Amino acid sequence: MDTEALTRFSNQIQTLMSAATTKQVQSAVQELVAEQQWPLVSMVLLTCSEVAARRIVGLLVENSVYEPLAWGASLRRQLRAPIITGSGAGIAGRIFRDVDTEEDTAGVPEHILADAQELTSAANERRQVATRREAQLDRGPIRSYIVEQLSQHLTEPEAREVLLIIAKASAWEETRREAALKLINHQPSIQQLASAGRHADLVAIANATGLQTVAANIASLLGEKLTELRATGDQDALSFIAENHPDASTKQAARQALS
Repeated sequence: MDTEALTRFSNQIQTLMSAATTKQVQSAVQELVAEQQWPLVSMVLLTCSEVAARRIVGLLVENSVYEPLAWGASLRRQLRAPIITGSGAGIAGRIFRDVDTEEDTAGVPEHILADAQELTSAANERRQVATRREAQLDRGPIRSYIVEQLSQHLTEPEAREVLLIIAKASAWEETRREAALKLINHQPSIQQLASAGRHADLVAIANATGLQTVAANIASLLGEKLTELRATGDQDALSFIAENHPDASTKQAARQALS
């Protein structure tokens, strides 16, 4: 990307990264789109505010410019609250502070305080693990929005290709699955991929959904080309058929072709 664009459109970038008004955001996005600054738009889409991101996606779709959406759906993260860390000893200490300082008492026995600190530390660690697990899921509303918008334009080859890229390359499992399901539910797209001999893409889509029923359907579709796959030695497609085809004899034929 030409770094000169960063200077030229610095005001627009700052607007999209800040809590600007809807009117300001719309104006900034329109200027970038009007200048066809697609590489810059792709970069901004990764980190800009949600309001700005939705407007960018909307204008890109309106202009039938789909490639930048692949970056947004594949790499954009959803901002989350920071994970709070700590041993928990301070909490346990505060629990017993008043008891320790009472007059005419021997204070809290060390083993009880140690047990309390251990329990607090364990609870704190469980919270951290749960927070990290949730962060890994990272359900981004913009990524889902991009997938939904692209799915409404699957009759356009460019939109279909971008959705396929997302199903294969998004860093987030949930987004890959969403994109793959949109493709699976659009039969003309699946038939076009099959007719074009894009067997690896069909396997990738099936795997991204994580559904055995989808895997069986794609394996059935590929099974219709078993002779061709055997002749070309397509190991990946043959392995997929051997594992997922609903018909036992076809599975066996694919295994024999592999061997």
